[in-house]
Amino acid sequence: MLFCFFKIVRKTEVDDVKNLSNYSLSDIEEFGKTLAEEQNAQYEIYQKNYSFAFLTYQDLGFYLNEYYTIINGYAYSITAQKPYSFTSEDTLRVREIVDSIEFDVDESLEEPQTGINWNKVFIDAVIAGLVAALISFVFTLIRKKKNKKNED
Repeated sequence: MLFCFFKIVRKTEVDDVKNLSNYSLSDIEEFGKTLAEEQNAQYEIYQKNYSFAFLTYQDLGFYLNEYYTIINGYAYSITAQKPYSFTSEDTLRVREIVDSIEFDVDESLEEPQTGINWNKVFIDAVIAGLVAALISFVFTLIRKKKNKKNED
């Protein structure tokens, strides 16, 4: 079976949240829901060593599986994308990669005392996502052009 996809990791500083795992499940659900609404995606909360919002959706002709978390004031997005849908085996392999990630969590960081603006947190995380999507789109165009050249 062909197992081919890009894996992209992005890191963006955020001001409003220090560690997503410090928040209640309902807050993490709200974070996931906000991400999903903005990406027109399906989501679920995935908790293993850290709390993640897991999104699945299509964009620019690609199928995407993304895991979002916030650690030490940085939003991390781990993205796998393919030109065709993910099989259950693909999804499991991506999850194994996510499970292998280790962060050095700074427990001394205190969360802001004000309410959480998940939309602002989302914007910080998505800006990095848009850049990564553009990069992957360019890589795909280059690969297609190279393949076409090799065929000629």
